[in-house]
Amino acid sequence: MLSVVLMTVAMLLSSFRPMNSCVLEVRINGAENADGNMSLLLFNSKTGYPADASKAFKYSVVKATGSYQRVVFDNLPAGVYAVAVMHDQNGNGQLDTGLFGIPQEGIGVSNNALNTFGPPVFEETCFSLNEPRKIIDITLEYW
Repeated sequence: MLSVVLMTVAMLLSSFRPMNSCVLEVRINGAENADGNMSLLLFNSKTGYPADASKAFKYSVVKATGSYQRVVFDNLPAGVYAVAVMHDQNGNGQLDTGLFGIPQEGIGVSNNALNTFGPPVFEETCFSLNEPRKIIDITLEYW
């Protein structure tokens, strides 16, 4: 009898899917070069979006590799997210801007929903993550 109970518990535990089991793969396209870093901010709310790293749910800074790159966020709970990417070409950890705040480095967001004037809006760039693995493509823009 004890072995039947233990087997039942083992089967239940093996079929249990932890809440933090989603993986998000971000594929970044269009980098002008392999200088500096790619900085990615993953937000699960509009608070701080798109540039306040202290309000991001997760972030990743990786060495830029060229025109195509992928970054993976794992152990994410299902939910609604938005991603902002910056090609920090000079590696100073911030988005360099010129006259009128126009970015001097490449930027991109999920859904490729950049605004011509002003920062991107969370509601236009967010997406649902509710499957074990999701892949999104972000194309960098340079001005």
